[in-house]
Amino acid sequence: MWKDSKINMKKLLGIVVLGLLFSENAKAENINLTCTVHDGSYSDSVTIYKPIKTAEIKHLNNVFQSIGSVEINTDSYDISGTIDKIADYRYIINRTTGRFVNNMLYKKTGKLKENTGSCQKISQKF
Repeated sequence: MWKDSKINMKKLLGIVVLGLLFSENAKAENINLTCTVHDGSYSDSVTIYKPIKTAEIKHLNNVFQSIGSVEINTDSYDISGTIDKIADYRYIINRTTGRFVNNMLYKKTGKLKENTGSCQKISQKF
């Protein structure tokens, strides 16, 4: 009887330790960026949640917000999604240089607009 409870306690302790390790890694995997177009007319806040391959983008100085899917490559983050009923977008961010290309396809007009710029990694202050 004591053997069974010791084995169960060891299993429980192992599960708790692994859970703590993985939860801390998941938190550390989030990447916060501010991406500004070259002419400085606007910037987007980008948060990449690597464990679930999702990105939250606050577009045009926080006017619009969207959730997109992320493809993580060795040299880039490829983010795609939709801003409400306004436009479909695709962000490609170079992981080495921070430069990005953002393509926007506007739904009403069918117009394709390409913006380029650079992203800066933002670290938490608190």
